[in-house]
Amino acid sequence: MNALEDEADFVIVGTGAGGATAARVLSAAGHSVVMLEEGARLVTADRPRDLLGAMAQAFRDMGTNATEGASPLPLLQARCVGGATAINSGIIWRLPDDVRRDWSERFGLGELVDERRLSEAFDAIERELEITDTTPALWGGNAALMARGAEALGLPGKAIARNATRCKGAAQ
Repeated sequence: MNALEDEADFVIVGTGAGGATAARVLSAAGHSVVMLEEGARLVTADRPRDLLGAMAQAFRDMGTNATEGASPLPLLQARCVGGATAINSGIIWRLPDDVRRDWSERFGLGELVDERRLSEAFDAIERELEITDTTPALWGGNAALMARGAEALGLPGKAIARNATRCKGAAQ
């Protein structure tokens, strides 16, 4: 492998939603940015259709990592441009308010996680990435059953927000 030399104000490791957002904000502020990712850019037409080929191309260690503890759980980590955002069906979560408050208090982040400014940033990102709640037409049986159950029990809930506005529900 040949060495590559480059120069930038910031180097961001990871090209998922977090890294991409950081790069966008820093470059908009006039900084030069280099983004690094463990894997390649995946081109839909060239992606393997078999499970092992797809897992080898997009997931670190073919998706075999797990958490440690009394109840280990699979821990899917991407190794492709777009990071975990490219493998999680486009699911988008806003930073929960209790986490925002905790980070602000514990780490003194103050205006970096100001509720109004953060909400405005999330609004802009969601608008640009066409983030919308998944429509009932695209829900699978589990999602429909969950929605009916929550409604019957009077529990709060909502559809998952995704950047899949043009999704046709074909699992592609």
